[in-house]
Amino acid sequence: MSPSKENDLDKTHKITYQTTLDSETTEIPDVMIDEVLRGNLRIAKFAGSKFPYLIPPTQYTEKLGWSLEPHSLQTNFVGNVNEPVHRWLGYVQGFSASFVREMHSILKSSIDSYVMDPFMGSGTVPLESMFQGYKSIGVEINPFLHFAAKTKIDALYHGNPDEIKKVEKRLLSDPLESIDAKNEIFLRRTLDHFDPQSLKFLLNIKENIERLDSDSITYRILKLAFLSILVDASQMTRAPCMGYPKKKKAVGEERTRNLFRQRIEMMIEDIVRFRKDDLPKKYAPKLFFDDAKTCNFNGLLASTVITSPPYVNGMDYVNNYKIELVWGDFAKSYPELKKLKNAMVACDNISRNSVKEKLLKYNDKMLEDIIDRIEKSIAERPVEYRRPDQPLIVTKYFNDLYEILENTTNHIESNGQLALVVGDSLIADVYVPTDLLLANACVNHLGFDLVRILKSRDRRSGQRTTFKLRETVAILRKQ
Repeated sequence: MSPSKENDLDKTHKITYQTTLDSETTEIPDVMIDEVLRGNLRIAKFAGSKFPYLIPPTQYTEKLGWSLEPHSLQTNFVGNVNEPVHRWLGYVQGFSASFVREMHSILKSSIDSYVMDPFMGSGTVPLESMFQGYKSIGVEINPFLHFAAKTKIDALYHGNPDEIKKVEKRLLSDPLESIDAKNEIFLRRTLDHFDPQSLKFLLNIKENIERLDSDSITYRILKLAFLSILVDASQMTRAPCMGYPKKKKAVGEERTRNLFRQRIEMMIEDIVRFRKDDLPKKYAPKLFFDDAKTCNFNGLLASTVITSPPYVNGMDYVNNYKIELVWGDFAKSYPELKKLKNAMVACDNISRNSVKEKLLKYNDKMLEDIIDRIEKSIAERPVEYRRPDQPLIVTKYFNDLYEILENTTNHIESNGQLALVVGDSLIADVYVPTDLLLANACVNHLGFDLVRILKSRDRRSGQRTTFKLRETVAILRKQ
């Protein structure tokens, strides 16, 4: 059937759905079809010309009695490419320093208390909070990202620009030796990841850096500079997932050498700049390499939490940073990568058949209905869905986040505020309002009041690129 005929056929049908939100079957008028599907009326064709498991996004906000306030906020990482220190590492899943500044203004963060981020990633919240004069706490379970965040901060206090330049010069002047990549890097496709000249240079730099005193800040700064250029020096791109571009990249030894040199120059420039500002040591962030489900934060309490958890989508957060994890010796085998995947919040990163739990850890009929719809949608497909265990993954995702939010809540002062940045999803043609579901869990089970929900930007579903999604900032206040 041609696309034009298919669309014409779709337009002749009404769409019905049954949901626990309402006791009666609801018919979606034609005008709403375009609102829900943004012009693409071919979703769920496996079930005929109906949308048996799709509930329009507006139904959830109406049922909860909530509204979304349009508010332009730079929640993605793009703005950090020009921000001193933040620019040392491109972390595409993070948000911008300008967003952190704006949230401090909106939330009126207390200068006398802590700002917390239980998903600190490469350290945007604690680092920018430090620059703005706030005390802060950050937690990260990914060892590479924790290393990057801690190195950024320690470099400002303890980095010696003259020593960094001296060691860099020695590293770059050493003759290149032939090093067997298979003996150094266990990833199966290392020879595909890099061209031969770049690979030889990178293996030599890695070996020379590892000969330095691993307890020194110079070692850590040079190691971060090295790890931060790996993707640019490779045949891969990260936009936002790791993959190979259609056109092969021209890299080579000279370009890779320049990337390393330029990154070090950038880092030294920022260290010198902020050293002049005489940063007060009492504001140095307290960072924890830990699981936010169980971290005790050394008993500290925060009055402000600004955070963005992983989204329930097709992103494999470990695979996306496996190059840095492996080249940085944070993971030394595939089983170690798998162990990290399974310890993180469940998304597509989790190992197949590793999730057995089917029950939610808290009562949420709305979420239970969505999970049931995902299960039915997958079961009725004529071909196997890419992750038939998706209902279990979604269940574990919300259970994991509930544990983290519960533990975080225990370390928030009374009347403290939580700014939760998260996006919604489309899974197996079932709409998942993740932002509303998490905010609702905070309100119904964790003792928060909803203050407002700011809609920061529009997004697109990776499964159905014509289906419009969103990213929001839910602001809640602890009772």
